[in-house]
Amino acid sequence: GSFKEEMFKVLKIAVHCTYKLPALRPTMREVVQMMMDADPCSGDFGAVEKEKLHGIHMSG
Repeated sequence: GSFKEEMFKVLKIAVHCTYKLPALRPTMREVVQMMMDADPCSGDFGAVEKEKLHGIHMSG
């Protein structure tokens, strides 16, 4: 998609993360999945070294 479309998707995720009721906010795992689904080909998020992520606990 275009840069504008991608920015809209990220903004939409940000809005979900700021819902007033915490129970309605997505988990970190869901946020990561939404960002990867937004456009998995445009960035190289998948290339993040596993060692850097090792030990990070995502609840949810």
